[in-house]
Amino acid sequence: MLDDEPVKTQSDITELCACVWLTPKMDRLFSEGASQRRRFFDRLVAALMPDHAKQLVAHDRSVASRNRILATQADQSVWLDSIEASISRHAVAITAARLATLEQLHDSSLSVAGFPKVTLNLRCSLAEQLCSSPALHVEDWLRDSLKKRRETDRTKGLTSVGAHRADLTVRDSATHQDASFLSSGQQKIMLLSLILSHGRCVQKNWGEAPLVLLDEPFVHLDEKHRAALMEAVKTLQTTVVLTGTDAQLFLPMKGWADFIRVEEGNLYPERECCSGFEGEINV
Repeated sequence: MLDDEPVKTQSDITELCACVWLTPKMDRLFSEGASQRRRFFDRLVAALMPDHAKQLVAHDRSVASRNRILATQADQSVWLDSIEASISRHAVAITAARLATLEQLHDSSLSVAGFPKVTLNLRCSLAEQLCSSPALHVEDWLRDSLKKRRETDRTKGLTSVGAHRADLTVRDSATHQDASFLSSGQQKIMLLSLILSHGRCVQKNWGEAPLVLLDEPFVHLDEKHRAALMEAVKTLQTTVVLTGTDAQLFLPMKGWADFIRVEEGNLYPERECCSGFEGEINV
């Protein structure tokens, strides 16, 4: 609820509050499908550029409309022209925002002590076009490409070119190793490095870091990187929520973090429950 009204889209929230999160399901983010990486990165972009969420919703709606019309009324060329113009307009805006976010994240001043600096690359035909041509020319190029692919896309039941086909690659800036070839622990470290650097980036741009949720953040981390993460969390000027099932891993945070135990849907302060717990630590 927002002002006692149901929240209709994520963009309603991103305009008021930026939030990023990490869950165990994301530990293999760099080894799985492009759609997961794209959604993750778009959340980072939206935290820096709140309008990005609206552009994504409008773009995806237009893509769905094009697919439906190609499947049922492929002869409606004027209608398709209008929809493809909408896709092109939103796709270029989305890609430009993604590229701008990459540029900001590559700022060396955002590096986090104890974590490797990462280099990101956007694999996308639109991004390639935008790096060498004005936005209006890229819109024209995409609109023409969509028109030429109508029959092929109708047969396949999809839209084969656009911002929804982008992928994100991540590598260690020092070793140039691609994250997809690293171990689960190394991928987790690079993912945390990216999230923490992004938090600093948002803070630098807007004067306030995003809310951060880290679910089981110490899994796959060695003692050195657990200590580095705690120090980074301590210095990040925002609300950070960490959850875990092994209380011992969080003990070094006593004295500056609030511990809460979750049991049967109820929350208990640490002073009431000091044994092993699934805790939420608000920093």
